[in-house]
Amino acid sequence: MIDLSYIPANIQTEDTVLYNDWSSNLYPVELTYRQGDPVPSTVDLEVRVKDIFPLFSEYGATYKVEVNFQNVSPLNATNWVSTSFEPYTLTENNTFVNIPLSFNEVYSLSLGTYHRKLAVYIIKHKNSLASVVSVFLIDIYLNVVAANDILTSPLLLDFNYPVASELFPALQDVQIQAPKSVYWAVIGLGPNTSGHPQLKIETLAPDVTISVNPQGVYGAFGHGSRVLKIGLASSFSSAAIGNYSRALAVHKVDVDDDEEIETIHPVMKTVPVSVSVIPNQPLWADTQSLSVSAIRNVQEAQPKTIMVLSGPPASFAVPPWLSAAIAMVSPSLYRIKITPIPTSNIGVGNYIGVIKANNSLAGITIPVNYNVTEEIGVHFGNDEINFALDEKFINLQSNDEGVFYEVEANVVTYTSEGAQNQETFPLNVPIFKGKGSFNVGRMLQ
Repeated sequence: MIDLSYIPANIQTEDTVLYNDWSSNLYPVELTYRQGDPVPSTVDLEVRVKDIFPLFSEYGATYKVEVNFQNVSPLNATNWVSTSFEPYTLTENNTFVNIPLSFNEVYSLSLGTYHRKLAVYIIKHKNSLASVVSVFLIDIYLNVVAANDILTSPLLLDFNYPVASELFPALQDVQIQAPKSVYWAVIGLGPNTSGHPQLKIETLAPDVTISVNPQGVYGAFGHGSRVLKIGLASSFSSAAIGNYSRALAVHKVDVDDDEEIETIHPVMKTVPVSVSVIPNQPLWADTQSLSVSAIRNVQEAQPKTIMVLSGPPASFAVPPWLSAAIAMVSPSLYRIKITPIPTSNIGVGNYIGVIKANNSLAGITIPVNYNVTEEIGVHFGNDEINFALDEKFINLQSNDEGVFYEVEANVVTYTSEGAQNQETFPLNVPIFKGKGSFNVGRMLQ
């Protein structure tokens, strides 16, 4: 027998997207399938019917949720997504439906992007007649890539920079996604001659090598999935006002047994980068918005730094749940360290406000939010017998994407003789499109 409980670091309910009489927490569905990988797990599309309660008062009428698929492209590719959902009768107390999406035939698909729409209907049945009350469509996308393909996110970058300013825009993250065995090189593209403004590449990953050639062109070399930080090199400080087109070129690389580069293959992916060198601004910040999060009395939010460029002296104001430490870097450049107040002094919730900066010529506002959540412990199966292969899942939801939960699963196992053993399993549960789950039994296997 297994006695299971776990303590997630952070659980919160995802905001719903309202659409007509419906809300859906997966809209649209977007998946990437790498050839040779296991078939993607089933996606549970949770839909709640809204604002139709007066309809239930009509005598003799019943209302059902029904679904069907519509092909978009390619029109002849129909089997890569399916559902076992059966028509579901709604009642005033039962307006929540779960539509499982299965991806059983994706291994036979060619490279490319596949698109289908799932039509979800409310259908009224009365006196042997059926009529559609409401419908909405959910787009489902599947991107099939080669086993050794390299993916990038986002698809493009955009920077604004006041001409000749000492304050450069904040670095932006680019995610490189590749199997661990695939090596790559990312090179900043621009005029490959001295004096031309170039992109800058940095990273926090210790196993990624950053290099700069004599012309100031940056490159990064690594393997697997890593995050690069992209910004403007100091050569942009002499750039004239105007628009500059740059790019990141992603190459696949062959290496020898010592992980030294042998061959750099032609460009696989290109990430366009647009840079606008704009006229000097009377007041300008390197950060357009700010977001911090904490777990009450467990994990405090980390301070953030904003740099502000101001000709005349500037003043600053922050919401009451933040504090600001202001330092002068130069006569016109301010460094502002933003620190959220301790969670012991604030309740659980999502606090929304603005950071204000003003001088005699202009004013700017920077939207900021401070999300404070509660640590939640959930007991699982303490009142029943569970076995390691039981299909029982813990499901998590989040407003954040591209993150993972740090979960501690405290597990007590019992033998048939009654002997007991307790273990703690640290888990990282990835969050995709606001959802994540793990099978508590299979974890033990």
